[in-house]
Amino acid sequence: MKHNNYKRELHIYLYNTDEKDILVSYKESKEAIDMFYTEELRDLIIKTTQTKLISTRYLQEDIRLFVHFDDSNTTEIKLGGDNEATEREIKPGHNLENLVLAGEFGWYD
Repeated sequence: MKHNNYKRELHIYLYNTDEKDILVSYKESKEAIDMFYTEELRDLIIKTTQTKLISTRYLQEDIRLFVHFDDSNTTEIKLGGDNEATEREIKPGHNLENLVLAGEFGWYD
């Protein structure tokens, strides 16, 4: 289900931050992401630390995906070859979690 008229974003944080609205449990994060697919259409921004949830599935559903490596290093991951942090063409079958953790989009200290 595509929601082109709504702001729908998934933010993955790979560092400790003082932000209070970041989900840290897998269960809570997955339940929040499931709200992307409910009939209630609205803007939805989800912030989590759960790298298991990095998936091309969301990109195919017009959900923007951002990975935060630290306070000043954030990258958006997109399908295709229009990614600033890598020259790799991102395809639907790619395992984005493995690519992120292997440093394909940058890395954090």
